[in-house]
Amino acid sequence: MWLAPPRSGCEIGRGHGESFERHSATIVGVAGYYARRLMHPYVPRPDSGAVNEEDVLCENCGYNLRGLAPGRACPECGHGSGSKKKNKRRSLIDPFLNGDDSHRSRLRTGLFLIAVIFPVVALARPFAFGGIVLTGDPVWSIGYRWLVLLAATGWIAAVWMVTPPNLDTLLPSWRRVRQAARLLAWAWLPGAAIMLISSYFLLEDVLLLAGYAGRFTGGVGVLVVGVWLYRLAEDAELEKEHHRINLAVWVLPLPTLLLAAVSGPMAWFAVIPLTLVYITWVWAMLLYAAAIFGMGQHVRWAMRHRLEQMEREERIQARKKQLEKEAASRVRETREGEGDIPLA
Repeated sequence: MWLAPPRSGCEIGRGHGESFERHSATIVGVAGYYARRLMHPYVPRPDSGAVNEEDVLCENCGYNLRGLAPGRACPECGHGSGSKKKNKRRSLIDPFLNGDDSHRSRLRTGLFLIAVIFPVVALARPFAFGGIVLTGDPVWSIGYRWLVLLAATGWIAAVWMVTPPNLDTLLPSWRRVRQAARLLAWAWLPGAAIMLISSYFLLEDVLLLAGYAGRFTGGVGVLVVGVWLYRLAEDAELEKEHHRINLAVWVLPLPTLLLAAVSGPMAWFAVIPLTLVYITWVWAMLLYAAAIFGMGQHVRWAMRHRLEQMEREERIQARKKQLEKEAASRVRETREGEGDIPLA
């Protein structure tokens, strides 16, 4: 089930006979669960690394299945989806490879754009926080807010690239999620703009509240995009990526809300727990970005593999025509030789 805690490593205190269900009602149990996930964010299944190491052609369309897991449905036509791992919720075609090359190129660009935005924002925020704590100069906060406004613009473009309408044919029941992701992405723009303007001018409480509402709505949009990409990664059988995005979506909300609630001067002893919150938030952001980067690499590899396959097929056809031409030439020479009169 989507957005469920990862099945692998769900037990806490393994070796002591204590399960996650027994501790889920206590703070210690939840903390232990996430501590284990921090140390082991992904535990692959024994058969997850198995791939076709030789050329295996699809029985239906002839697509080369080399590099894919055995029993994996053909990403070109969907043939062979009736395996033991068949899930009726999954589409027959890899959603990342749906459409023509222009669609795949836009999807890849959007994924890599998100993979760049998240680490930049994740590392800039604690850097600005440290600058304010050490120097007290508000220029650190102003610089970070300019960066957030720029990132919000890039985020809108990236979300629209990774939520193309042509995927509605593969995932009709997820159409509302895709539309919600596009709509919520716009909330970051007014939220970031109001936050930046408040650095220069004293704004009314209503505008400040609107800025908080915009950033909160944009944060919800980040989670919605995570849910959408989790589904795409699951359909594409990218286990490592969909485990990572799942964990990031679960962990990210709490430290984000805690950091949003902190404003103004603080006592020195509050810096230490706040630093721990920052570390958790940065880790979740980087985990989110790592999952998106892996999806982008998947699309990039698939596009390059398809291009190489097309070039190889063109070379084969050219070679075939050349051989046919040479064979026809030899036949013609043989027939001409049979007509010669041998000399005594």
